[in-house]
Amino acid sequence: MIAVDINLNGKIMKRKIEHGVPFQVPETNISVIITGFSTPPTPVHTATFIKQLPTTEKGTPEIGFTYTSVAQAGAPTRGLIGEFQWAELKDAENFRCIFDERLCDCLVQGTTLSCHCHRLQLKEVMEKTKLPVKETGVKVLWEDEKIATKITTSALVAIQVKFQNQTVQRRVKEDDCRMEDVRIEGCFACGKGAKLRGNCIGSFKHRIEATVKCPTLGVHFMECGKDGKKTELEFNADGGKIEETCEINCGKKVNKFVVQGTLKEEATFDASHLRDKFAAYSEYVSNGSLLELVGASIKETWSSLVSGIGTWTTIGMLVIIVVIGLQCFIGQAAFSFWLLPRQCRRKRRYQKIRRRWQSKHQEQR
Repeated sequence: MIAVDINLNGKIMKRKIEHGVPFQVPETNISVIITGFSTPPTPVHTATFIKQLPTTEKGTPEIGFTYTSVAQAGAPTRGLIGEFQWAELKDAENFRCIFDERLCDCLVQGTTLSCHCHRLQLKEVMEKTKLPVKETGVKVLWEDEKIATKITTSALVAIQVKFQNQTVQRRVKEDDCRMEDVRIEGCFACGKGAKLRGNCIGSFKHRIEATVKCPTLGVHFMECGKDGKKTELEFNADGGKIEETCEINCGKKVNKFVVQGTLKEEATFDASHLRDKFAAYSEYVSNGSLLELVGASIKETWSSLVSGIGTWTTIGMLVIIVVIGLQCFIGQAAFSFWLLPRQCRRKRRYQKIRRRWQSKHQEQR
């Protein structure tokens, strides 16, 4: 179904026409047939829509959508939107879902079992993508018990008009359209997109549709009038700065206008607190010398060592190391009766035996 505007002698009628089904214009013998149409691709057409039933009889259902893949029926899968079944209507209205046991990570703790189950909060999905929602050039809404997509950008539609028992005389008037008060606003590389606002002025009394062509913004259509018609066009942009020359025409005559402006960058998350910490750390590193950094690293390592093996153990090891060092540098004589008495007695006995052997050897000579 396509929503169209029919302009008949200055009177505009809004109608919805089925594809391939003739539509009879009221009070005329004119019929319109839509033979084909092409819409720009949009990700929302591949989304999975979720419908929450109303809690009251007079309430309206809430519709949301998600880009997450859908699990197979009867087999919930971790990380995917499943096709669930509920025992009662009340459970379905409150999203009290029952998940498969394979979605839980369980650990045995003594005589108890602790399980952590991965669940998708469908209420959060509904809050973020509740209809109606509007993306770049596309508006999705719940209308007449159906999900409708309205495209605010250009689309190609092929129509066939039939006149029964009438003589058709075609008269073409070339209008002269121009754009004034052109400005752009919005963000680039974002879901909301940017908007081009302007005032389209024509020379005829009746409203007429003009064609706008831009090098990067594409082809668009807008209404123009003698007193001016304020309109806006939605488009996507990859860069923040836009400066290009566009063309507008309502016939053979083509006029040009300049589109110039800067689009904002949409922040994905708030990183102000991270920037503050990073700046403070960078300033500390830049102001500190290499020797200070090495000393701080050694101090940190020593602190972790002390805390790991205990303070008293460290003190005992230090005492042993100091005593052994003093023994090596000062000598063993001062510590012979305290630390190593047996080793020292063996040394004096060995010296006496050696002296006796030397004296005996000299007497024999």
